[in-house]
Amino acid sequence: MKNKIQVAVTQRFNGLTVFDRLQFSVRENEFLCVLGKSGCGKTTLANLMTGLVPATQGGVTIDGEPVNPKRHELAFVFQEPSLWPWRNVRDNVNIGLEIKQVPRDEAGRRLDEMIELVGLQGFENYYPYQISGGMKQRVAIARAFAVDADLILMDEPFAALDAQTRQAMQAEVLRIWERLKHTVVFITHSLEEAIYLAERIIVLSDKPATIKGDFVVEVPRPRDFAHPGFIELRKRLGELIGVW
Repeated sequence: MKNKIQVAVTQRFNGLTVFDRLQFSVRENEFLCVLGKSGCGKTTLANLMTGLVPATQGGVTIDGEPVNPKRHELAFVFQEPSLWPWRNVRDNVNIGLEIKQVPRDEAGRRLDEMIELVGLQGFENYYPYQISGGMKQRVAIARAFAVDADLILMDEPFAALDAQTRQAMQAEVLRIWERLKHTVVFITHSLEEAIYLAERIIVLSDKPATIKGDFVVEVPRPRDFAHPGFIELRKRLGELIGVW
């Protein structure tokens, strides 16, 4: 499997070094989790990887080209669903397809597929104020996967959800990824979430952040929190970042 994304950055803001020669790659169609404590620079990394902020030194490439939102198809799922309140569910999912000017028939086919895939049939004409937080994130996920993205960047998208809904959404996004196979970078501070979702986990240190560990997750799917491999990897990750 070829490398899709290369990251090699040093990042400073007003004298504060956030990353010091941070380097890693992401393989095509890989589900990579970036794990680190709050304040280590995870959201800054997300902004760098999607080209929202320039690197102080170095940069990020996709297929060998510097990341550029005008050239590459980038999808971002935020901590909050960021839906447009004046658009219904179907029209919110359609935003990326409209921007790409996907032909109407093809867009309609993709919309039908994604709405079915995330279980929103019957809610197509509902507005954001009429649906739950979990359903709003389903819309945001459907919107991200509807486009043929070079990279889907998910920045702690389930942090605001209750535990039960969060677990359901983790299973949902994994099921969609397994079916559609896009390159996903998922940012989290939850050890369990990272192990449950990822093919591979990279662990960031405190600032100035570097990579403290890079782990291939070999726990068989579907993953059981009580599996010995799950428990052992959680212990190793916890020791590495000082979280128990």
